Amino acid sequence: MIKKLMKKYALSRKGAYDLIKSVAACVVNDIAMMLPAALFYFLIMQLLPESAGGTAGTNQYRGPLFWICAIVAVFAVLYAVNRIKYDCQFLNTYKESAVRRMSLAEKLRELPLSFFGRKDLSDLTTTIMGDCTRLEQAFSHWIPTFFASIISTLIIAVCLFFFNVKLAAASLWVVPVALLIVFFSRRVQHWAGRKKMAADIACADGIQECLETVRV
Repeated sequence: MIKKLMKKYALSRKGAYDLIKSVAACVVNDIAMMLPAALFYFLIMQLLPESAGGTAGTNQYRGPLFWICAIVAVFAVLYAVNRIKYDCQFLNTYKESAVRRMSLAEKLRELPLSFFGRKDLSDLTTTIMGDCTRLEQAFSHWIPTFFASIISTLIIAVCLFFFNVKLAAASLWVVPVALLIVFFSRRVQHWAGRKKMAADIACADGIQECLETVRV
């Protein structure tokens, strides 16, 4: 699995392990975000009378001190989880990006000068640096959260179906619809990506021409 990640996403071995840690941290964060909703649910149950399925007026009643402590505990858990997620998702990503950029610069240094003479320098630099930037953004914002959302959604969906089938169906019907929209919009996304790349190259060409005409 590590080798597949290294080959597919151009990662070092440490970067592949960091990606797995980032996905795991995002999964834990997604599940931890259910804690406020769970706490609110138990509060509503306490406010409802016993005839409506609640616990008001029973020996399961909890006082204000319990809820204050519970809220503080939830905030502490969310803060700790988000701090770990930030370190795994962003700091490790930028460390791996620095390794990638240095290895890329080393590869370019080893190329003969004739290679650069045959290439459009603005196109080359735009493509290389643009790819590095997009990989950086993908690993810090999209890829970990994408895989984590799949895993956490499956876990939460299973729990909801055990709790209430109708509630689970009402909450999760949008998931397959969203997946279908993403699948069938691939061509539009590819077209928009190519259009943006062409605009970036044209902009870089204009800047390069402007710099070449500047007189010192």
